[in-house]
Amino acid sequence: LVWWWLLLNISHIAGVQKHELSRRQLILQQISILIGVVACEQPDSWLGHLFFNPASERKSFLPTCPGNDFAMIMKASQYVGWYRCPKGHIYSVNNCTMPMEKAVCPDCKEVIGGLNHTMVSTNHRLTESEVNGLRQDAKPGYLLGSMVGGDHTNSGRVLTSVFAGLLRLIVNLTLLVSGSVFSSTGVVTLCRNVDTKKGHGNGTSVLMAQLSVAVMKDLKTLTRRRSLDNVHV
Repeated sequence: LVWWWLLLNISHIAGVQKHELSRRQLILQQISILIGVVACEQPDSWLGHLFFNPASERKSFLPTCPGNDFAMIMKASQYVGWYRCPKGHIYSVNNCTMPMEKAVCPDCKEVIGGLNHTMVSTNHRLTESEVNGLRQDAKPGYLLGSMVGGDHTNSGRVLTSVFAGLLRLIVNLTLLVSGSVFSSTGVVTLCRNVDTKKGHGNGTSVLMAQLSVAVMKDLKTLTRRRSLDNVHV
């Protein structure tokens, strides 16, 4: 059933008619078929679970999802005060936790710190609840779309951008095919940040549209760093 569906509908996943398939869509078509092969041959693998039953992975930490490196830094820090600059970048003040000098934010060059225990008015000292929120570890499940810093290949793990982007493409395409072949309910359960109330149509069509866009962005991101031939290989 899976094979028959893939052969008949793989061009539909790419959002085009069969006679209109571009080289990019043909690459996605081939990858989709390979994903189906691996999932059918290895149903107990993480890819098999993601393909046949995405909801079963909602408590797992999937490849390319961000970790919380900042939480590790905060937990390792001693008694410090945490602040935000005018552009939202976080910095700390040690000793008494109150600023005694001004400096420049290394990210946006805005003024940070202060004088005589008085913070610069454009800055914000994080409340205890805000600090506790930042201390939260990475959550299981899957995040669809852009990642930290607006780069959806940024995994928060020690991976090259190309390798992370390739993994992201495989995961998104697996979910797209799974939601198309089977029910999309499991995919909705897995994706923590998908709002199926936005856009037109029901939750299923919204999710499929978001996954389709994510897949094409993944491929486009990869081809910015490598030629289409290299990506294909």
